[in-house]
Amino acid sequence: MTQPLHILSAGAAFGLITASRAAFEARADCAIIAQFAAVGTTEERVRAALDAVGEGILFVLTPAVITTLIADFPGRIVPAGTLGTTPGALACAGDPSAYDIGTVAALRATLAGLDSIYTGDLTKSTIGRHLVRVIEGLGLSDHGPEVIGFPGGAKAVEMLVEAGDKRALACAQLTEIRQNPQAHAVGPLPGEYALDTEYALAVIAGPQADLAHAFAALLTAPEQAPARAKSGFDPV
Repeated sequence: MTQPLHILSAGAAFGLITASRAAFEARADCAIIAQFAAVGTTEERVRAALDAVGEGILFVLTPAVITTLIADFPGRIVPAGTLGTTPGALACAGDPSAYDIGTVAALRATLAGLDSIYTGDLTKSTIGRHLVRVIEGLGLSDHGPEVIGFPGGAKAVEMLVEAGDKRALACAQLTEIRQNPQAHAVGPLPGEYALDTEYALAVIAGPQADLAHAFAALLTAPEQAPARAKSGFDPV
């Protein structure tokens, strides 16, 4: 009988999990039921699952958030490895060579010339919160582009592609940009505004946790390094 495997994940891991799920489902005779959202929203979902005494749920969040959850729910969570880091980057729907963000000065000039910049939720997503700090640090809060937040970076990239606006960019994590074949990475945020975010896995403990640990082991296995890099984790 097919077993369900529930996953609560930050959007950064969507591409890797999607690329890995079919083979695992066939091998383990399971059905993966995954929800992807910004880090803050995913943390809320994990807390709700823990409050409901859920078990065997695999989740993907930043190490700092997982550490907090372990402290808040002692004995309920088992760490299950790391996927690596992914850089914060800008994306366009056209020719990436049209935008120079190689230095902080170039980044400021490029952003100042935009009408809008799409990104993740400005309070719940890692990249959205970071972009707010970038805009403030560059002195563009009052005279820069309109910052438009979406539920996650991947959705921001999707909406940029749909809009096809040459005077707009998306700010997302590289893993989120690579999920959309019509989007093109302009490059990582430079200098003091660089952002490399690690994503780790953990499992809500319980007798039904074997599937979650098995899938986590697959995602973090050394032989999966090329797949992780292709999706945007520890890119080469």
